Amino acid sequence: MVTDWRRREFYDGRALASELARLLAIPDAARSGTDKRDLHFLAELDSLSLPSATVGPDGQPPQWRWRDVDYVQHRHFGRRYAHGPSHQLCSKGLRYKLGSAKNHDVDSVNQDPTVLLNEAIKLGIPTPMIKEYVTARDTVLSSIADFYGLTDAKMCKFAVLIAMHGGCAKKLARAVDCPLNAMEVAPELHELEDEFAKVRTCMLDVRYKSKTDELLGLLRPLAMLRLENALARSIGLVKEAGASGVELAAAQAAIDYAKMKATTSALRRSCFSHIMQNLENKMVQIVDNTFRARGWTVGVIVFDGLMVELRDDAANLGEAMRSAETAVKDGMGYTFFALAEKPFADTTATERAAQGVLAEYAGQAGDE
Repeated sequence: MVTDWRRREFYDGRALASELARLLAIPDAARSGTDKRDLHFLAELDSLSLPSATVGPDGQPPQWRWRDVDYVQHRHFGRRYAHGPSHQLCSKGLRYKLGSAKNHDVDSVNQDPTVLLNEAIKLGIPTPMIKEYVTARDTVLSSIADFYGLTDAKMCKFAVLIAMHGGCAKKLARAVDCPLNAMEVAPELHELEDEFAKVRTCMLDVRYKSKTDELLGLLRPLAMLRLENALARSIGLVKEAGASGVELAAAQAAIDYAKMKATTSALRRSCFSHIMQNLENKMVQIVDNTFRARGWTVGVIVFDGLMVELRDDAANLGEAMRSAETAVKDGMGYTFFALAEKPFADTTATERAAQGVLAEYAGQAGDE
């Protein structure tokens, strides 16, 4: 693990104190899973962050707290992850409460499909459906939503991302309780699955073959160790006279999951995920450099996006984004890339369910 980026992050101290008090007042048995995660995050942040002043101008506790956050990249490859509590790692709801008053949220538009389209162009692979999805996403998502009887077309983007990572879109349809055609694959998804598979295979076996081989050499032993540990845990429970049926069932589920993660197809999905995340990191680094060169303060790295501090002058965020887009296209040799400022918002329970399915297919569950 190499530390090579450090940023000073600011948090609304009054919102932190208010939200921490609210969560502490909820009886432990009544706290939801999200409540428990938020409480753990806020307690850790409260202990590690520092006040920006002794008191605020109104005599109240200072509004802003801060801490210096290191962003680390494992094995010099892939994403940069914040070390310790950070805006990057908290829930969207907390990010809104703690940071929206001080920051713009700048995000890559349609990041992963756009990367794949650019890679397909470089590889000379025709991908008309991927191009349509990148250039007219709302239209494609609306058509998919109509097929599944969904009122929120944005949910369908998770089905597209699952297909991109080699997963089965039908599993998403069941996870989000589609009222129509839950066991079928929408025609647009069929086309996307075929095109994604072609590009994914060429990326793994041609364009980034040496990195694929290197990653397989790292990930395969980890997958086998996970399986060995799951088997050992199960054997230990069987030997225990008091092991319950629930414990034995959980141990078997862990074995089944470890076996799945050790398959060649699962390992290749993990390799693809790591390669995509490394391309994402290169793009966001160019964006970060461009913003800072234009006088903006980038306080937070959020995977494929940034939190950029508000300015008191008349600086134009849109001009900075357009400049960063050009820099990415020039630096990566890409044809398509766009940034947008997005509103701070929380995720719905349905979105969290869909994201869980995506994480399984994208190789993000325990591959490090």
